[in-house]
Amino acid sequence: MADMQRLLKRGDTYHYHRRVPLHLVDIVGKKFVRRTLGTDSPKEARRRRTLEDARTEAMFREAEKGIKPGTGRMSVSLDALTAYVRETVEEMDRKSSERLALSPPADKRQLADMVEDAQVQLGILTDPGDPRQDEFVAKVSDRIAHAHEADLTDAALVAQFAEIVRRGLVEVTRRHIGRLTNENGTAFHDAAFDPAAQAPAAASVAALDTDIVDGWAAERKPSQKAVDSCRSEARKFLAHTGPKAVGTITRADVLTYKAAMIADGQSPANIKTRLSRLNTVLGWAAENGHLDANPAKGITIKVPKKSKDKRQPFDANDLNAIFAGPVHADGERPLRGRGDASYWLPLLALFSGARLEEMAQLRPHDVARHTYADKDSQTRQGWFITIVEVDGEDGTTVKTVGSEGPGAVA
Repeated sequence: MADMQRLLKRGDTYHYHRRVPLHLVDIVGKKFVRRTLGTDSPKEARRRRTLEDARTEAMFREAEKGIKPGTGRMSVSLDALTAYVRETVEEMDRKSSERLALSPPADKRQLADMVEDAQVQLGILTDPGDPRQDEFVAKVSDRIAHAHEADLTDAALVAQFAEIVRRGLVEVTRRHIGRLTNENGTAFHDAAFDPAAQAPAAASVAALDTDIVDGWAAERKPSQKAVDSCRSEARKFLAHTGPKAVGTITRADVLTYKAAMIADGQSPANIKTRLSRLNTVLGWAAENGHLDANPAKGITIKVPKKSKDKRQPFDANDLNAIFAGPVHADGERPLRGRGDASYWLPLLALFSGARLEEMAQLRPHDVARHTYADKDSQTRQGWFITIVEVDGEDGTTVKTVGSEGPGAVA
């Protein structure tokens, strides 16, 4: 499915929709950036979104310069914010239950409408590509932050807080649906909001750039170059996030690291390589109990394929250079070219369009004469080569599924 984040279609027109960071709302003067993109094409909307992203991020950078120190707000931990969210979830759930008791649905039709509305809200809250999710989450996030005078200027903390709020809204909505449908067998749908749930195990205090990289290297036995590259990447990552034990690294940390590399103008290919190294060591940490899950799993970046990188056909000059060589012009049969194979394989590849590797693994019964009907329905005969994936038989392989099939050679 195509990436449609920050895009909302109203009628036939796409709109750009983006949340303003909480600590910049007072300076920017609004909670959301909304602009019409003036197109009904998803592809064009995504292109115009890229331009709007650049404009909006520039606006945010300018707003950052206007932040005045000493706003009177208190710094707060994620644990404290999570506790605030739990309190809010219980309050919202209690009020929802009271409203339903005081004003139950009048008939089955009204009940069905209420269930449908709740299901729609649940769909929005569980679809990361729906811009309306930001509005729901932002409304509750702002209320909690202002009520507790919390300082939310750290991007990673804001992202983690928003995710806890989203999960809390999902919890409230699922409880509401359960009451409407009389399916209240599950009191807590998310363990984060179950008071009886066990406290999580203490976070691992292992260091990513030393303990984790050393442990991975000792077990997997990679090359020294790979070890050095992963250690270097771990240190760059920690320089970005600030010193932290591996057990406290979150997905938001990795996402903000990726965003920072993009903002620095690094190439997609370089970013992809660096994220892959981070994924390697964090994956090992998760496999060995230092993390519940790999926070870097699935985080990558698409590397556009340049037209110059695509495989181009040989032109006449290329072919003349190949077949004017000593093998075809002077009759040489180099030992490393497997004798006559060095003569015939290029010719077979030239006239069949197959790869050299596929021609080299042909067996006698892969070449046969067949009768066929031409475009004028006339019966003719010709020699054919059959190239087929035969797993386990003579070890033959083809590079792609599209390579399989017969090809005429005469």
